[in-house]
Amino acid sequence: MNPNNGGNSTELTNRNNSTYNSGQVEMRRRLSAGLQLQASYSFSKSLTDSNLATLRNWGGEKGPVAFDIRHGIKAAWIYQLPFGQGRSLLSGAHGVFGKAVSGWEIAGVGRLQSGTPINILSGRNTFNQNDGGVVLHNMTAKDLQNMMGLNFTSQINSNGVATGTAYHLPQSLIQNTLAAFNISGTFNPNSPYIGPCNTAGQICDHVFLWGPWLSKWDVSLVKRTQIKERLNFEFRVQALNVFNHPNSLIPGGAVTNGNINTTIGSAFGQTTSAFRDLNNTNDPGARSLEFVARLNF
Repeated sequence: MNPNNGGNSTELTNRNNSTYNSGQVEMRRRLSAGLQLQASYSFSKSLTDSNLATLRNWGGEKGPVAFDIRHGIKAAWIYQLPFGQGRSLLSGAHGVFGKAVSGWEIAGVGRLQSGTPINILSGRNTFNQNDGGVVLHNMTAKDLQNMMGLNFTSQINSNGVATGTAYHLPQSLIQNTLAAFNISGTFNPNSPYIGPCNTAGQICDHVFLWGPWLSKWDVSLVKRTQIKERLNFEFRVQALNVFNHPNSLIPGGAVTNGNINTTIGSAFGQTTSAFRDLNNTNDPGARSLEFVARLNF
């Protein structure tokens, strides 16, 4: 194709494809006896063959896309506490006491979903300038997935301040993997490790893992005080991520890195950022309290 000077030749095609399949179940309860509830569960797979390591095998490299979320559970609810006028308890309360015990409710929104995928990279390229993959030793891909989670190390710096590093894989596995790549540490061939693909004829893996699950529950306590028929005062206390659960998932992160360092190197397995959504909801990720006062008319 390039008989003169060996220059590059580029071909653009729409050969790659992706698929998305899912099933959803939803439950709704209209407001009855003070309770309104909506909950849903979805199971899905989103796959693509665009992560090609070689043009010789179009189908062999099919894997998850960046936004592949296998399991998703969402719920939203409102529960009007059964106290005060028109309720089952203390319905005869009047005056100041009646105003104080009436109009309370608890509301919330919850989300529990599996993590987005990441691809473990060896950092060593093939002849085609693509990552050569890795080899799992003394464990299976399922074993490696079961190790996925948030692990923290702590230490005291020179100023007496506690600092630490967050990892998504156990330290023992990370250290043995770094030793297998001759980066640091003492190698133990009998313990689980991720090894380089450096043996002729060896079948190497392009390992995909799913990050830790995201768990986020926002809850609010509401008090409404009726002033007139079309006028009421509302005071609301809202707790975002009420359980202060640490989440490291960034929805839609790149498959090759997500927010985890997935290339075998000195920072392998580390994560330096937590979930937050400052673009749309100004949600910093950690637990935060909001106090809201409204006059509704």
